[in-house]
Amino acid sequence: MTSTTSDRRRFALAGERGTVDLVVPASQSVAHALAGIGVVFDASHHAIITRSGDEIDPASPVDDLTDGAVITLVDLAAAVSVPPAQRAPVNPIDHSSVWWSLTTVAVFVAVFALIHLNTGDPLLSGLSRALVAGALALGAFASATTWIARDGSSSSRGLPLAAFIALCAASTATATPALHGAVHFAVTAWLVAVAITCSLMSVATSNYERRGPVGAIGIVALVLAVVWGSSLWLTWPMSAAATISLGLVAPGIRAVPAFLLTMHEGYFINYEHFMSQRWTVRGSVPGDPGEVTMAAVRPHVDASSARLTSTVVVLSTTSMLCTPFVLPAMHDSSLLVRIGAIGTIATTVVALVLGARHHSATAPRWVPRIAASVMMLAVAIDIAIRADDAMLTTLAVSALAVGIAAAFLIPVIAHGVRSLAWSRLADVLESVSVSLALAFALLAADTVEAVRTMMAS
Repeated sequence: MTSTTSDRRRFALAGERGTVDLVVPASQSVAHALAGIGVVFDASHHAIITRSGDEIDPASPVDDLTDGAVITLVDLAAAVSVPPAQRAPVNPIDHSSVWWSLTTVAVFVAVFALIHLNTGDPLLSGLSRALVAGALALGAFASATTWIARDGSSSSRGLPLAAFIALCAASTATATPALHGAVHFAVTAWLVAVAITCSLMSVATSNYERRGPVGAIGIVALVLAVVWGSSLWLTWPMSAAATISLGLVAPGIRAVPAFLLTMHEGYFINYEHFMSQRWTVRGSVPGDPGEVTMAAVRPHVDASSARLTSTVVVLSTTSMLCTPFVLPAMHDSSLLVRIGAIGTIATTVVALVLGARHHSATAPRWVPRIAASVMMLAVAIDIAIRADDAMLTTLAVSALAVGIAAAFLIPVIAHGVRSLAWSRLADVLESVSVSLALAFALLAADTVEAVRTMMAS
């Protein structure tokens, strides 16, 4: 007895509700096979598409399909809609080039205005000075407002803040008249303006991530304004204010992490206090802050990260700007002043280079290193200008030795060779540099003689 079996084809129908596997005779048409599972094909509203995108005639036999093929029934009348999550995001217009240009122009205007003030002749006079200074101040206000209002991308949202600081400097430098100590007064006025405006900006914005940088910059500007304002009131030279400001860089960067994260007391447990004190004298117990969620903690973490980045960048920039004012003290007739100047630069460079090891973000990790390199370059140029032939030869040999040592050490460090002993030594050097930086700065500023003169008068 014999039986006849017909040739069959296996294929799958993909649709909105899933995939249906079919096994039908090879001689059957595609439309008939779909009708067997309740799918009615209408040539005016439907189309059958293969995986490669080719359209299939519904009257063609299933034998034309390859075994295991996947076909899709497309409803031509249905409107095509893309879910919001799958739609391509609309990229906002990037205005970073405009902010870069505005910041650069403002910096050049501030520098030229300060140079003219140093020579005793203001950059502008009369009504033109008032108009230009007012326009720059208006631009600074507009930059601050834009920074508060816009979100921007992570790579360009800090540019309006940089433009605001530069425009403040240009405005105060342009508006300052040609008085005795005009440059000193202009820098003090600039720091006061930045401190006040940043404080207002931190109050005006409700975004934690945008409130963090302006609050930190406002505090740094306030401390520097106190230093420059006090030296101006005491009629100390501008180099003394710059030297003390340089001495505050290393302690400032070291102290910043202790003031970054501001959270409810209930989030923390002081184990040392709880384990060493009796229950009756511990004081008030912090209240329960509730459930700790990422949505509640993330804004505080973002604000702390932004505050750290902005503070490190501002203090590193301060070190680069103040170094030229400290260099003349390295050649002063007083031994204490010379020791203080050399010690201030050396300790600040060591603190900047070694302190960058503690950060993982790009800006706090590399900006201090760049600042230290600029400081060393300024020192090398100053020594090369003032040195004789023998000193130049010594510097050239020293630079060659440092280059040879770097050629051997950099590949070893780059391949991940680390040592706990070297790390501990770096921590000790960093701590000593941070502790001595301000003391050396006070010596370099010749505060000992200044205080002695004040007491004698």
